[in-house]
Amino acid sequence: MALIKVLIVDDQTLIRDGLSSLLSFRKEVEVVGTAENGLSAIKASLELKPDIILMDIRMPVMDGITALKKIKEKQDNIRVIMLTTFDDQDYIVKSLKAGAEGYLLKDIPIENLVRALQQVSGGTFQATEAVVTRLASILERKQPEKIDTSALDIIKECYEKLSEREKKIFEYLGRGMTNKEIAKKMDLTEGTIKNYMTNILASFDKRDRTQLALLAYKLGYG
Repeated sequence: MALIKVLIVDDQTLIRDGLSSLLSFRKEVEVVGTAENGLSAIKASLELKPDIILMDIRMPVMDGITALKKIKEKQDNIRVIMLTTFDDQDYIVKSLKAGAEGYLLKDIPIENLVRALQQVSGGTFQATEAVVTRLASILERKQPEKIDTSALDIIKECYEKLSEREKKIFEYLGRGMTNKEIAKKMDLTEGTIKNYMTNILASFDKRDRTQLALLAYKLGYG
């Protein structure tokens, strides 16, 4: 398999150098260069021809979303993953409209980042858990979907069978909260929340937490 050529764009030297160093140890990735703002990213993308750009959002001279738009206008074959500390809905929506193939938060483990690079390289959109949850809420608000009355009765029965703690977690899901945020809110470990989540998923016969979050939102817990 060919190396994934990556360009890292971030205004913080420590982030640029740190990511470059970590990724340089991975046999799947070749860091072809770095840039400190959106304007220099456009120039570097033309010169270095990366497969994927890891793009920060808030930067001086030119922000990442503006740079993303300009890069896509000239080099639509380059895939761009927004790598940021912000899971703000406005940033997520603007990034997706501009053509981003991924939206990841900077606290992502390096193993997950490499996996995301591979998935995006293969044409699959990638986002961290917090972003997926926010995005699900955004889409649901714009395209509400009614639940069949008979199905609603069954769902309510499932809800009533949950423990009080599981009910609370389910309700927090409907508000778009991540496992980490729920754990902090309930003064529990993230591992404990994941264990409860497994039970709740089984109760509602759902495959993943995004489906569960949408269901909770539809039931009025958003």
